[in-house]
Amino acid sequence: MNADQLPDRDRDLQLARALDEAARSGQQPRVDAEDASLLDALAAVRRLRASEAPDSDTLWSAIASQTRPSARIYQLGWRTAAVAATVIALVAFAVFQFVAATPETLLAADQGVVATYLAEDGSTVKLRPNSVLKRSRKSGHYVLTGEAHFSVTPQTQSSFAVETADAIVTVLGTQFVVADWTPGSTVYLEEGSVELRSVSAGTARILAPGELAVVEEGDITVSSSVAGDELLDWLQGAVTFESRRAADVARELSFHFDLDVLLTESVGNEPVSGRILLEEADAALSDLAFILGGEFVADGRTRTFVRAGE
Repeated sequence: MNADQLPDRDRDLQLARALDEAARSGQQPRVDAEDASLLDALAAVRRLRASEAPDSDTLWSAIASQTRPSARIYQLGWRTAAVAATVIALVAFAVFQFVAATPETLLAADQGVVATYLAEDGSTVKLRPNSVLKRSRKSGHYVLTGEAHFSVTPQTQSSFAVETADAIVTVLGTQFVVADWTPGSTVYLEEGSVELRSVSAGTARILAPGELAVVEEGDITVSSSVAGDELLDWLQGAVTFESRRAADVARELSFHFDLDVLLTESVGNEPVSGRILLEEADAALSDLAFILGGEFVADGRTRTFVRAGE
């Protein structure tokens, strides 16, 4: 039997129609006192719409508490059960829309110095200049643009994860660096253990301390022959490099100071070694120019390297 076969004065059909009209209009339906308990789930929908964004676990807990069957519902028979099912469907749809529309929350961003963010679980994030950290829609996940050092407290009840455009890093208590200003995304594991997963390919690797991984175009490349001090030196306000391509050093300075640092292809392929302080952009570029045997010419936000006689 469907709704068209029920008499118009059928109480359960009237209740279903009242609930449907209330869901569309946002107004409280007029029902008998004995049917009021069935409206708890609808009230939950209205509270969810009016409240600030909780995480998805909290939302589904609210649904469960409002839609858990009781002895009274079983006694009312199949028609009331159908009404309850309609309410559950309305609540689930509203929660789906609510979670999907929940924006990422900005936690920290800085353009001049290293910023420190303390998470609720005691984990510490040190954010490199010109980087942005947001809380993801998914509980325990953070979205990073730029570069940051993470010191994560042991996670016993929930996970701690960092997302970039290319990778997801999931940890259970560790220290590591994530960067996405390089080609692809890079992860350096200082201590502990992390799982690194490619967003596009879905493949995963477990990293060991001292390993550097690069996720680019779905592929994960892992290297253990890296100088960890060079990858962490920006935390001390410097960039250190040993036999590194000049183009890679210039790219790092470009990101750190939010400038366009330009080298010719031949100069960019030259190996360079040294240590440059990151206190001020022009001073840092002057040090790089000295190493390369030339100078940088400024034009707005662009710094172009020139060498006498070339």
